[in-house]
Amino acid sequence: MSLGTLGRYELIREIARSNDIVYEAWDPQLDRRVALKELRLPDGISDKDKHARKERFKREARAAGRLEHPNIVSIYEVGEENGRSYIVMEYLEGETLRQRMDREGKITPEDAVKIFDQVLDGLAFAHENGVVHRDIKPENIQLLPDGRVVITDFGIARLQFEPSITVDGQIFGTPSYMSPEQVVGRDVDPRTDVWSCGVVLYEMLSGQKPFTGDTVVTISHRILHAEPAEIDGVPWAIAHVVRKAISKDPDDRYSSAKELKAALNDALQGALTDSMGPPSPWGPPLDPYSAQSPYTYGTSQPPGTGAPSPPPPPGGYAPTGASPYGQPYGASFPPNMPMPPFPPGWVNPPKRPLLSPEASEFLLRTLIVVLIGGVLLATAVGTIAWLDRRSQEATAAKVDQALADEIAKVERLIPSDPLAAQQQLTELRRRAQSHATRERIERLLSRAYLERARRLLDAGTTDETLRQAAGLAQRAAEMAGEDGQATLDAGKLLYDIATRTTDPQDRFDRLTEASKALEVAFNSEGQVRSEAGTLLGNTCLQIALLFGDNKARSSLYLNRGIYYAEQVGNRKLADDLRSRL
Repeated sequence: MSLGTLGRYELIREIARSNDIVYEAWDPQLDRRVALKELRLPDGISDKDKHARKERFKREARAAGRLEHPNIVSIYEVGEENGRSYIVMEYLEGETLRQRMDREGKITPEDAVKIFDQVLDGLAFAHENGVVHRDIKPENIQLLPDGRVVITDFGIARLQFEPSITVDGQIFGTPSYMSPEQVVGRDVDPRTDVWSCGVVLYEMLSGQKPFTGDTVVTISHRILHAEPAEIDGVPWAIAHVVRKAISKDPDDRYSSAKELKAALNDALQGALTDSMGPPSPWGPPLDPYSAQSPYTYGTSQPPGTGAPSPPPPPGGYAPTGASPYGQPYGASFPPNMPMPPFPPGWVNPPKRPLLSPEASEFLLRTLIVVLIGGVLLATAVGTIAWLDRRSQEATAAKVDQALADEIAKVERLIPSDPLAAQQQLTELRRRAQSHATRERIERLLSRAYLERARRLLDAGTTDETLRQAAGLAQRAAEMAGEDGQATLDAGKLLYDIATRTTDPQDRFDRLTEASKALEVAFNSEGQVRSEAGTLLGNTCLQIALLFGDNKARSSLYLNRGIYYAEQVGNRKLADDLRSRL
């Protein structure tokens, strides 16, 4: 059974839930499966934050919607219904890169380059169209069964040439994959995505993130100042490409996704054709961070004082056009002698950090002070809010105590005059202060709406009467909230109305509304759950019959009906539904 509808889409199941909710859904107009992402706003969110969240949600749609590319998720529609914002997009089979990495561990260089060929194609297209993703990570890379790789989640993408909706200095991204410029809140460009790609490649090849820590502060500090460990067991050329991609200075990285793709493929090709390479004339590779590194301050020996250079060939080197200033840094290579290749394991000298040690220490201390101050302020504000809430609750209890007699009087009125009871309960609900009292009144309102609907059905079953009764029953289901018995009663009545309806579209709408109410009741326990499950199975059967020759849709609902029937132990109904497949 579906989870209801949003827009014209039928929600089948929840796929994921984090900041937003992603559903598998069905588009009845185009008869296809889609993914529907619904904006999820937390309780108590301010109007300002709500507006910002909605704007970012729309920005995701604009960012991905302008990009039609096989390696970027396709956006079909953006909509809003009853205050619920949603994006409809391509439904993607397969698994995320994160799921594959969790299952397999390290990824081979060949597979890593094969995957990123497509990722970088998609990013290059996005960059050419003025979109910077800003959150490339394994969770946002989908691997499809047919081999296609798709970039998803443009939720924090930056549209170039459009005004930013973020607060100055606000940071967006996933900490471990953020570039140094993101960490310090500077403007970003395509080289930010190049950095994130480098981080993901490093993690794929080594099995661990290059920058880790227990807190966001620790991770951010290491992104700004630390150098990651060498990637063991990977050809030097590929490791060199990855290290360049995560250079701390954007100017030292590859300037574009296309350039990074070309470098990766060149490095892989070189590794495949000559995995070992000739012996290095340089000897063992130097580690620029060791005590013997010529780049390390305070070394015991100056550069160039190690093993002597090999003697010149007999007869010396052929003369060349000598510089009048000589060779102040030692002898040059003889003519026609090729420059030796960079040795395996070679790494660039350490980059100068973005901040000086003094500034970094000051920034860290300031951040600690701000955090401590923030905790103290939050504690004080929380205490004041708690005291204020307790005061409000006490006041509300006094007000609601005065309403108790009126509520009981109106409750006795429901069987004889549900319309009058409904009107009085609506007024009492407006006056009620506490949540518990409002919930009690809403349960009574649900009973009043149901009683009115039953009376309409008893008076006649014309199309107009059925529509009015259905509207009252839907209102009863809304007022019932999470009350199992109340939603079961509303679902029963909606099902009864649906079976009396002759118009196929009206019948489908009534059955869909019945299923929504019955889903709530099904989550209860005992007899309520059992009755709801059986009625849900019959509701699925009625919907399946409406689709007639549409075997795919009919089978979908019959299988759902079997599920509900089996969940409540109704084997007879389950067998009947199974026989219709």
